[in-house]
Amino acid sequence: MNRFLRRLKEELLPSRHAFDCVRGTDTSGIVALKRLRVASGNKSDGSSYQATPPEVFQQAMSSVPVDGYTFVDLGCGKGRMLLMAAELGFRSIVGVEFSPHLARIARNNLSSMGVDAGVVTGDAAEFAFPDDPMVVFMYNPFGALVMEKVMAKLAVHQHPAFVVYVNPKHESTFPASFIRIAHSQDWAVWRKDVIAP
Repeated sequence: MNRFLRRLKEELLPSRHAFDCVRGTDTSGIVALKRLRVASGNKSDGSSYQATPPEVFQQAMSSVPVDGYTFVDLGCGKGRMLLMAAELGFRSIVGVEFSPHLARIARNNLSSMGVDAGVVTGDAAEFAFPDDPMVVFMYNPFGALVMEKVMAKLAVHQHPAFVVYVNPKHESTFPASFIRIAHSQDWAVWRKDVIAP
């Protein structure tokens, strides 16, 4: 089977990941950017959908605090990481997704699992971060243009923040106030502390 047909099969008839088999959810597959049904905004700076493998999430999240922190997934897709964050016990959980189609699937997955988490449909560059200590998760959801805007907002955030970035293609956009505290071949984690005046 040639590459195009394999990709089409993965989009239209994806194999069900073990994560979904156990939970009865729908987070599997790959969805090309052009099929994400995004009307406007930073579509040209977006990425295709593919969920983070659970083992990669678990490894990366071992470097961040949970108690008292809000988990924010930028580019939450179908919500797999929101479900996993709920299992870790974050104070609150929110996903941001620019595709209404994927956001709807994420809400259905959260509802089916009884997880109390919000999903905001919109552009991550315009998202107003909660006024809380945060762990911000990203799986290379957008390009450098949006990343610069997101990191500029996080740089002035008034609470401690950790950024967990899987497939960190645009880490050069991170301000100097973010210190890399852990990394592997697949991910990296940065910390930004709030310095008292």
